Amino acid sequence: MTNPVRPILLCLALALPAFTGCLHRNYYPDPKPARVSFDDLRMAEHPKPVQLVFDAYNENGPFLEATRKLAPKALEVVTFSRLFSSIVKVGSDNMPRLQLRLTERGLPEPGDVATEPVPPNITFSLPGTAGGVIYTLTATYQTIGKEPVKKVYNHAVHVAAHGPKPEGVKSLRAISAVEDVVEQMILSFLIDLQKSDRL
Repeated sequence: MTNPVRPILLCLALALPAFTGCLHRNYYPDPKPARVSFDDLRMAEHPKPVQLVFDAYNENGPFLEATRKLAPKALEVVTFSRLFSSIVKVGSDNMPRLQLRLTERGLPEPGDVATEPVPPNITFSLPGTAGGVIYTLTATYQTIGKEPVKKVYNHAVHVAAHGPKPEGVKSLRAISAVEDVVEQMILSFLIDLQKSDRL
């Protein structure tokens, strides 16, 4: 059976107008995870600078092209949160560090043998789609002298199948769909981080 991971990864890696599948609105962010927004964040009373580290990985290890394409989205989300006074790539030893590690793996279709269980907050089989990609964000916030805050979030992008399209689910181009789920996961961590009173 054709693995639907390939079209999304090609779109991420190439982003070529000639690769028409990237331009079609054939990709659907999973509707099951609860949506969050910047309005869910409180205004930071005493924002501090932070070192931001973002890396993407796939089954072969570091996915440098995806890191290059998605790092600006990670920076945008952290910047628009207004939780930090400044954001740097290289920080001092005593500067708080926000590390975001994004990994991806295929979302199996019904009947496929799954090598790993599908996270409970992910739609296993979205009607009108055929497989997709599961994204896992491992987010860590480290400050000097305290235990790090570490949380894991899962989301997915589904690929449209032939026939009727999913109802009530927003369709996007590949890169837009991936950026949407990345934003949702990072925002979820920032909201949880603020609730933990560690900022």
